[in-house]
Order: sequence, then structure tokens, then C-alpha cells
Amino acid sequence: RKLELAAYDSMSIKPGSIVNNKILKQDLDSIYSSGWFSGVKFKAEDGALGVRLIVNIVPNPILKQVIIQPNNTIISQELVNRIFDKDYDSTLNLNELQERINIIKKWYEDQGYSIARVSGPERISENGSIQLNIDEGIVSEIQIRFIGADEKVRKGKTKEWVIRRELKTVAGVVFNRKTLESDIKRLYAT
Repeated sequence: RKLELAAYDSMSIKPGSIVNNKILKQDLDSIYSSGWFSGVKFKAEDGALGVRLIVNIVPNPILKQVIIQPNNTIISQELVNRIFDKDYDSTLNLNELQERINIIKKWYEDQGYSIARVSGPERISENGSIQLNIDEGIVSEIQIRFIGADEKVRKGKTKEWVIRRELKTVAGVVFNRKTLESDIKRLYAT
């Protein structure tokens, strides 16, 4: 009943309204933008008092679980479950889903993982399971270059191992802006 009211409230068409394709399209878009529905169809039938508009809506599934991939991410499945806890066992609202995804993105940003990306869901299963893909941004390589006053690369006097021993940002770790900033401060302090 709640979803029927949400669909009805989203519509500008009411009994006695004059209807055209533009208005139908606006109402269709409005229903979809509520975030509650995966399908909406309009059907017109002739009735005793004029045209009767039948709106068939297909609600999103009941959200049962959110799975993160890969499963060895810095953010834990437990934290993700806490973020989505009030949404479980309720009809999935795509607008609220996006808000929760934004909370995950903000968590990564606040922790210093500024290049982490959260995407998904690519599809929502009928059993209410969705998958979020997280690309945390693994450092693939560290290159050390010495830049002269003329801004050209030149041969440096400092041995590369002296610089590398001060770095916690290394190949194979998840990039963290805060760690890199600390690395730079340590290098300046040498």
C-alpha cells in the first residue's frame, strides 16, 4: 500500500485530468525517479465516464544483502552491513542506495584512500542481493626522478635506496593520500 501511494503521489494525473503523451511521460519519469520501482506501465481502457488509466507498477525487490567485491577490501563487510542495516528487509529504494554508496565513498575519502572507487550495482537480483565493486587503487610502481631547477629530469646525488627506505607508500599497497603526505614530510626532514 505504501508503494502504491508513492506511485500515486508521484503522478500529476488525477481523476478528471486531461492527459496527453507528454504528461504520461512526465508521470512515468516521476514514478521512476522516486527510486522505488523497477517497472511502470500505463494502460488505457474505455470506461463509462471516459478513459480509465491503469498504472501497473513493479516494485524493486526486498533488500536482503549487500556484498562487496573483492572480499578483502579495507572496508569490512561488517561496516557495510551497518551502513545498510536500516534498509535490509525493506523494499530497495535506488535513491537511498545511492546515498549509502556515497557514505562508503566518504568513508574511504576520510581515511585517506582518495582514489578508491565504488561502483554498482550492475544488477539487482530478485532475491534482494546486490553487489558493490570496490577498486581501492593499488600502487603499481614508485618511480623516483630528480628534477633540476630548469624542471628537467637529471641524475641525482642521493642514492635511490635512501629515498625508498623513507617511503611507506610502496608498490602493492592501497594508495593513501595521508601516508604519501607523511612520506613527503619524512623526505624533507632528511
